[in-house]
Amino acid sequence: MVKVLIIFMLASVIQNFLFSKQLKTVNTFFYQLRARGDVLVGQKKHIIKPGAIVMMLMDKDYIKEAYVLKGYSVFSKIKQMESLEGTRLNDIKNIDDSTIKFAFNDAVARFEQNTNI
Repeated sequence: MVKVLIIFMLASVIQNFLFSKQLKTVNTFFYQLRARGDVLVGQKKHIIKPGAIVMMLMDKDYIKEAYVLKGYSVFSKIKQMESLEGTRLNDIKNIDDSTIKFAFNDAVARFEQNTNI
């Protein structure tokens, strides 16, 4: 019983360490984008399904660059979404992945709320 408890405690410590590394990576990436212009960020959290964070570097209402972090674990990587780049924010209607679509809609809603459109 003690061995099982030690294994769970060790797994928890490793998980927390890896999560903090991923959080640092995402924050560093965000601040690098932010230094280059305005950034929209949206997220979709799930317990069972993979969650997603979408970051878009904006030029007025055009998307210059778009990135997504999607996955179940702390081993997920930030990937570029070239399909969104160079398009107007309001012209994007069809995103195949529902999790990314919810995160994108969250980013747009935050943008509209902050700009009072």
